Amino acid sequence: LFTDVLDDVERNASGSLSILGAAARLQIPWLIVHGTEDEAVSPLEAEALRAASPLPTTRLLAIEGAGHTFGAGHPWDARAHDTPALRRVFDMTLAWFAAHLG
Repeated sequence: LFTDVLDDVERNASGSLSILGAAARLQIPWLIVHGTEDEAVSPLEAEALRAASPLPTTRLLAIEGAGHTFGAGHPWDARAHDTPALRRVFDMTLAWFAAHLG
């Protein structure tokens, strides 16, 4: 993101761009996936999103020991970036879609 986008989000965080406010209004099944060792976004942020959701179908999937990208890199290289953590994210996401978009 460019800093002007971040600045806008920060200026309006308690109003129109409240992320927790949006989480509280979401009315669909929601899977939140977050690495417990995320170096860019604290796992506490994922927990706050889960807590803000009023829906019993909202699930937080914490990937133990995983960082922000679950071991993937850019550019994508399947041989180098197919980590157990990323494979779990893929598998759980596909299972979530199958269960909730059926």
